[in-house]
Amino acid sequence: MKNVQTLQVISKSAIGFFALGIATYALILPYLGFSGPIHTRLMQLPPLFFYMHTVGGAVALVLAPIQLFSSIPKTMHKTLGILYVLSVTLSSIGGLYMAQEAYGGLSSTVALSLLACIWIASTYAGVFYAIKGERKRHYIWMVRSAALTFAAITLRLLSPLLFEFFTLYQAQQIIYWTCWPINLLIAECYLRWRHAKSKLGRAQTSIYS
Repeated sequence: MKNVQTLQVISKSAIGFFALGIATYALILPYLGFSGPIHTRLMQLPPLFFYMHTVGGAVALVLAPIQLFSSIPKTMHKTLGILYVLSVTLSSIGGLYMAQEAYGGLSSTVALSLLACIWIASTYAGVFYAIKGERKRHYIWMVRSAALTFAAITLRLLSPLLFEFFTLYQAQQIIYWTCWPINLLIAECYLRWRHAKSKLGRAQTSIYS
């Protein structure tokens, strides 16, 4: 049990660290002066959609760990939740537009378009259950939403590795098709583990009561 708790603390701390770092990177990206086909293509996009995606995504990245991992007052959770939903909405709309010009051709466009659509859909599923007062289902869908938000982290962790073995064009296609399914798989494993743990706890309570 102690090892599991230690792993949870390390995992949450790592997610928070990477989320803050990548959110900062997204905000300063236009001013870093990078060159190359990907950065050039990004800088040629309409500024409105670019900043909708990057600023909205950065805010969502910072808020997701706070909402999931921190014990904050209910009113603050609700306020930050509204801000998170607005951020995801802006970022996913901007991302859907940017996906049409993604480096890697049609394959990359389809992968990123799916990410944008599933991201906003899972987020609003969480909102729907929050309004209905179904806290467990709200939590489940917001974990999935956060997993898709954290695709920004996975994408950047995968990039250096794949750039070593594939061309830039091929690597981008692979990254776009793996950064979010990997996160969803991890999220589903976590949710199943949490559900099994909850059932075990109820069973033990029933035995000893």
